[in-house]
Amino acid sequence: MDDIEPTEYRVQRDMKAIDADKSGYVDRMEWIEYLASPDPETGKTTFNFKLKRAFDKYDSDKDGFINLEDLFGLLKETLSELTKGKSGSTRKVIEKLEKALAIDIMNTLHPNNNGKLDWPAFKKYMWYAKEKEENLKMFVEYSA
Repeated sequence: MDDIEPTEYRVQRDMKAIDADKSGYVDRMEWIEYLASPDPETGKTTFNFKLKRAFDKYDSDKDGFINLEDLFGLLKETLSELTKGKSGSTRKVIEKLEKALAIDIMNTLHPNNNGKLDWPAFKKYMWYAKEKEENLKMFVEYSA
């Protein structure tokens, strides 16, 4: 990770989210449950290190949340192959579609309408956004 210390507020907030039994301690199972997410297709719980690293990378101010601009940056990098070899006007259209996708994902996944995704909400991103990203890729490919 990096050498930035989290704020006391973030530590307390994350502790509340992780400490399911409210014991004041995080045991191994609570930690695993916090990091893992269920696959809606199979029901199996998976631990996706790549997704957690993406969350940490795009949490630009390290406050424990991904905001709309962070999410847009993640999508832009993930879908970067869509703009390769495209003209300037086509790139602008693709960027607008990526921005619209970021807004759609944020509106669907963010809790409490605060425009930010914490880690538990972001874990849902993996399953929800995969289909949306594929649809955008197909649209761009067929439109070209």
